[in-house]
Amino acid sequence: VGAYHFFHGNGLAEAKYFLAWVKKYGLDKSTVLAIDVEAQDLPANTTPQVNIFLKYLKSQGYSNVITYGSGSWFKYGRINRVALVNQRIWVAAYGVTQPGIDNANAWQYTDNFKGLHVDASYDFDGSLSGTLTNPITQTQPSYYQATTLGLYEVIAPQVNVYKKLKFDKTNK
Repeated sequence: VGAYHFFHGNGLAEAKYFLAWVKKYGLDKSTVLAIDVEAQDLPANTTPQVNIFLKYLKSQGYSNVITYGSGSWFKYGRINRVALVNQRIWVAAYGVTQPGIDNANAWQYTDNFKGLHVDASYDFDGSLSGTLTNPITQTQPSYYQATTLGLYEVIAPQVNVYKKLKFDKTNK
């Protein structure tokens, strides 16, 4: 379970409001909390108010936070990742083959998965699932192997990008 806040630009007031709801629902301090920064009326540099929001959550013991925004907002500085107090980011970039922002922690690649109007994201390092991995101690995944052609072959019966998708000869 995670919680998500659509940000309107008032860092402290919105963080207090959001955290009150997080507590009301009984979510503990390990819960992933996302701030969605994409409202068109936000200032050109919204990073200072985002930081106020993030700092407040962290000061209350909620350190499992991530900033969500459009790839273009990160690319052109509307959200300055380097200046964020927590640099974990979840990038929205549709119709492309990668998020377009180096070292993104997660990537929402569609809001219409298989025509179902369902958002779909890759969680590259566990930031969304709350199982953040340490890139220094990561091991090679066990669900694929390199082939002699320089490609990768799935060797597991299931890959947990979509928790129930099984790979077999009947899936097309």
